[in-house]
Amino acid sequence: MSKNYPTIDGKSDSAKHMFMFAYNRSSPECCPSTFSSSRGCVCMSDAQRNYINSRGANKTQNGNPDF
Repeated sequence: MSKNYPTIDGKSDSAKHMFMFAYNRSSPECCPSTFSSSRGCVCMSDAQRNYINSRGANKTQNGNPDF
């Protein structure tokens, strides 16, 4: 794991990996979910869900209102 990789949920003290869901569990119990694998739906944390919804911290209040 490289110290230059991004964190999996945007928090500075979280684990780092190139694949955001590297440490997530996939299970039918987490369905429905936006992301899935051959083992079921990806179980995301609230922090990951918020990070994705904020476009990886690339969404601002002063930006285009259409986004």
